[in-house]
Amino acid sequence: MKRIALSILLAALASEAIAGSSADDILSRTYAKIASEARAEVAGMAQEGAQAKDLRRAGLDAVLRQLKDPDSAKFRDVRLVDHPAGGRVVCGEVNARNSYGGYVGFARFVAGPSLAFFEVRKADRQQEEVLNAGLDEACGAG
Repeated sequence: MKRIALSILLAALASEAIAGSSADDILSRTYAKIASEARAEVAGMAQEGAQAKDLRRAGLDAVLRQLKDPDSAKFRDVRLVDHPAGGRVVCGEVNARNSYGGYVGFARFVAGPSLAFFEVRKADRQQEEVLNAGLDEACGAG
């Protein structure tokens, strides 16, 4: 996801710089493109017709596969959600240990059977909103 966002940003900056657009215009359009891509990625992982129990288990497994210490995972507010684009996704929050052995705090996630996206926390609120667009659309803003 970060590579996609960076690629889009660089391509947009290069093409817009040639056209003579202002930096604010370039950044605004780039954020819109990245948000659109984030929404499309999350919509693409929504599962149609799966049994609720199987989808929930597969979603949690997808989250666990991306953690540094999956055995330390603590979940809360896990639920199946009907995705606006169709299908269902698993939403919730997870807290787990990082590489240093400390818990990092609960972070929201959205997951399908084989892929999970985690909440991005940035100092720049606009970047945060853009990078979390797919998560927010699927699970609701946090």
